[in-house]
Amino acid sequence: MSKAISDNSYVVKAEDWCPLMELSEKDTGDYPVNTFDAGHAEGWNACIDKITGES
Repeated sequence: MSKAISDNSYVVKAEDWCPLMELSEKDTGDYPVNTFDAGHAEGWNACIDKITGES
């Protein structure tokens, strides 16, 4: 059995043993500036951008 991993332009079938999972969403929380949560969200979103090739 396989699972579908989708991108906006195509769908790729991954085998069950494949460790790939769907990409997490960006953190859109509204955090106070200069707090741990704001910094964590910024780093999280930068990581997602790097993986997807966004800037």
